[in-house]
Amino acid sequence: MKKTLVSIALLLILAGCGPAIKHTLSPEYGQISPKKVVVLPVVWEKKSVQETDAISLLFRKMSSEKLFGLNYYPIPLEEVDRAGAGKPDWFVGKPVHEIAALLNADSVLFIRVTDWDKDDFTPYKSLEIAASFELASALGKSLWKAEYSTNEADLGLDSRSMELAVQKTFEPRIQRFVDAVFTTLPPGEAKSGQRKTYFQWLP
Repeated sequence: MKKTLVSIALLLILAGCGPAIKHTLSPEYGQISPKKVVVLPVVWEKKSVQETDAISLLFRKMSSEKLFGLNYYPIPLEEVDRAGAGKPDWFVGKPVHEIAALLNADSVLFIRVTDWDKDDFTPYKSLEIAASFELASALGKSLWKAEYSTNEADLGLDSRSMELAVQKTFEPRIQRFVDAVFTTLPPGEAKSGQRKTYFQWLP
């Protein structure tokens, strides 16, 4: 029993040391200087949970908010969904330039959930999230890519409270995830009344 608890405790410690965000930025990013962004519906590599739609919406809303906060102009999600006639996969197989032209944008953001894995055995519960983001220009040029994964876990005797804290509270988990990912995206050109240079995002 003691060995089991020690192993679980070690897992919890390792879970808190998540990997760094893998990201790439095109050398042409500053020249293209994207502004109006289409945030597309989320693509799931595997749908392992019933709450897929709710989780996807949180990813899109939070990403749109982060873009706006970084001086971009995300197209309202309602407009994007209307363009796709309510079909979540309407953009699959379409060239990027068609998607951008349809919404009068100069860039498109793709979001893909690559893992949403829940471990559920008493007294240890965890939720691993992995996703990739890609911002492409209207001509299909990849401008920015980011991949990230996190695993949060809890250990205790109250199984129900742990489940609610770790697995059911999706919103703060996704918010922390999105916040972290967008630290690797340089801000757009300053909006009116602001003065910000392109390289101010660098530490």
